[in-house]
Amino acid sequence: MKPHKIITIASILLSLWGCSGGGLSLAEGGVEGTGLGVGSISAFGSIVVNDIKYETEQAELFINGVASDISQLHIGMFVSVTGEDKQAQTIQYYDLLRAKLRYISDEGKSLILAGHTVLVDDNTALQGFSDLQQLQIDDCLRVSGLALGTKGIPATFIQRLPAQDCEQVIVSGLVSHLDLNNQYFYLAGLKVSSQNPQSQVPLKAGLAVTVMGAMTQTELTATHIIGITPLKPVPHGIANIHGTITNFNNSQDFSIEHQPARIDPNSDWSSDILAQLQQGAQVNLRAKIAADGVLELTPEQLQFSNNSSSLIAHNEPYRISGELEYIDMEQQQLTVAGIRAYYHPQTQFRDITEAQPRLHAQHLRLGDSLTIAGFQQQNDLLELSQVFYEPFTPANQRQLQGLVTQIDQQTQTLWIFNHPIQADPQSEFFDIRNQNITQPPLGVRLSAPENMQITATEFFQSLAQGSLVYVFAQVLDEQIIVKHMIVMDIED
Repeated sequence: MKPHKIITIASILLSLWGCSGGGLSLAEGGVEGTGLGVGSISAFGSIVVNDIKYETEQAELFINGVASDISQLHIGMFVSVTGEDKQAQTIQYYDLLRAKLRYISDEGKSLILAGHTVLVDDNTALQGFSDLQQLQIDDCLRVSGLALGTKGIPATFIQRLPAQDCEQVIVSGLVSHLDLNNQYFYLAGLKVSSQNPQSQVPLKAGLAVTVMGAMTQTELTATHIIGITPLKPVPHGIANIHGTITNFNNSQDFSIEHQPARIDPNSDWSSDILAQLQQGAQVNLRAKIAADGVLELTPEQLQFSNNSSSLIAHNEPYRISGELEYIDMEQQQLTVAGIRAYYHPQTQFRDITEAQPRLHAQHLRLGDSLTIAGFQQQNDLLELSQVFYEPFTPANQRQLQGLVTQIDQQTQTLWIFNHPIQADPQSEFFDIRNQNITQPPLGVRLSAPENMQITATEFFQSLAQGSLVYVFAQVLDEQIIVKHMIVMDIED
């Protein structure tokens, strides 16, 4: 990482703006006449896009929705710019994160703040410090970048601020898992309580917002919610996405990884393909982005990968998602999220983004995001039938499903594989037995209706040795914080 390093960013969804000259410049792409562009600042003064020079002297700048001076911008900040002819009219910047630092990786390549993993590399512009090793826990940081739903947020800019600037935490993102009855939603893996905020907009799933409020260990209590213009793709760009259909209303109105999408009605769509278009389905695609910023899909551009999840048989009770922590090729053993397992010639390895099982153990690397499935054997080792490589799973998320071997109601702890899992005061508990709820596609979190929520006491009293339990958790400061525990049916 170097301070004030010139940035060139390319992303899954964006063809960024091109620049030259000594002014405010963005990476490659652009529009003529009136238009909107997004990108990270790589120089200051004027904007040059497709040989059209946009002056910034008369531009209005808004930082987190507040009118600001152009001098407040820094190299690496991710901004959106509207312009007409040769004049930039509006420049908008929103902090993706502003919060206290909670964790620094030993290798100095990632941070955790406000429940989000931030990835840092040599292209990240630093302000107020020159190396991550100069940072301390509880430092107030501002982070800019683009949340892509990958293993973390690739930061284009990080600034250390005075401690008082983090008395109010700022998080920007897309609303998901909205619960209007209980007044909460999620931004990535962060739970946001929205009981009494000042809100400019009615909340809905997929809405881009900036939230301001107070941070506890497990959630953000919102005081202000601002609707923002999401950083849209440049028209006619190309998107390569391996991900999940995050919202589905109809074939002309759905989202893939929160990117608006529709099918091309002039293409020949079979009823079988249309039937697979549903929320939670996993897809691979390479498609054009239409002039209105929406992915327009033809059948040949879309491949469903969630069918591979059927390779995990219903009678395989154990399913663990997390980072690969250890692998021994000679002993044919590996460890994922603290669970030790072994593989054999019949174990099937698969890259979730590929149609064919071309992956094998020698292709794995420490830190890879995996989902493993199989049966418990002697010596507390899991016999693996399936190993899935899932490159787009957030690094600080853990999912574990298995049979309970021990229960301590007093401490609200259960054991799976003799691995203790203790509930957190903010954990939520559900009982979905006898409800005919099927598991979602591989890699998609299991969720339960609110009317099936029970108390912690009821949950632990209902358990017995051999109960099948699903746990979703997050890693913060090297601690596992349990978000959900769900007891479920054991399928034959």
